Amino acid sequence: MKHFFPLLFAAGLSAQQPPMEAHRQIAPPMPSLDEIQTAARLLTEAGRQAQPAPAPTVLPNPQEGPPLVALPEKAPKGYKIRTEVPLNSSTSAALSMATRFLERPNVPHEGKDGRLIYSYGAGLPTLVCAPLRWCLIELIPGETAKHAVPSDERWDAKPLVDTSGDRPRSIIAMRPKYSGLDSSLVIMTDQRSYFLRLVSEPTGYMSRIAFDDPEAEHVKATEAAWQVREWQASLAALPQAGEYHAATDKPQMDQPIHPYVLSGEKDFWGKEKRPYFWPVAAYEKGGLVYVTLPKEVADQRSPSLHRWSASGKPEPMNYSTEGNTFIAHTIEPQMVLLHGDGKKAEKVFLTKGGK
Repeated sequence: MKHFFPLLFAAGLSAQQPPMEAHRQIAPPMPSLDEIQTAARLLTEAGRQAQPAPAPTVLPNPQEGPPLVALPEKAPKGYKIRTEVPLNSSTSAALSMATRFLERPNVPHEGKDGRLIYSYGAGLPTLVCAPLRWCLIELIPGETAKHAVPSDERWDAKPLVDTSGDRPRSIIAMRPKYSGLDSSLVIMTDQRSYFLRLVSEPTGYMSRIAFDDPEAEHVKATEAAWQVREWQASLAALPQAGEYHAATDKPQMDQPIHPYVLSGEKDFWGKEKRPYFWPVAAYEKGGLVYVTLPKEVADQRSPSLHRWSASGKPEPMNYSTEGNTFIAHTIEPQMVLLHGDGKKAEKVFLTKGGK
């Protein structure tokens, strides 16, 4: 009996509880991809409707008067861009003066090694170059180029320096990328500025152009004026033709001849320099000094005759010329034939006392 009641109690409990499958919960089905995208779109639209768009910020107008007006997206019909600005009378006159200077003829003269030498400040110099060609602009010796700025980026500009002479020379090498260009070039140095016109041609070009030194030309002109003045004074001091042929003034044939020794400057290797005007004869006779130059000197610029002072500097002296012969009116212990100026001047020294 004692085992019968627990069995009845267990049987009653088992009759009241449902089977195990009845306690399990079935999961709902997964939504499809279209349903997820639709739900996301609805949530986004609901959020936009809930938050109103912020009002645009209006900046205060610092100007007095009506508020600022937005620019139109398109220009009105018939609108034309203004290409000319009206000029007053003084500006028009200044422009005319500048135009006359730009149109002034400035024909260069031919120098050595194919250089075309322009006179600085005489007019607008022009450089003609071609694609794939370098054209050189040689500045006045002693200057240092600071800037070279072409007005068109289709031109290449490269600064160079030539140190082969007594003074370094700045050179600007120009090269156009295309033909048919008409531009300008500004060069700034430590002494002056240059303004040039640049023109590019298909094949024609100028290999190199250079400039005359205005200060050196002024010095040369001053020296030439002094030489002319001395020559006129020496002519006035010479005896007249009738007086010269008098027996007392005519040099005698038996008068002795005292030659002058010729010498030139030394180069780097110690070799004596002999310029083109090296005299063929130099001697003193009858109180006059005769210096005969080669006949070829007549086709070139003749040198000038100077007294060589004890301090080692040339000084002016009285002399005249007869053909290719210089006639000095005073006897000096040492004279010099001089061509050029500065360190590049060519010199031939004439020293009395040679045999």
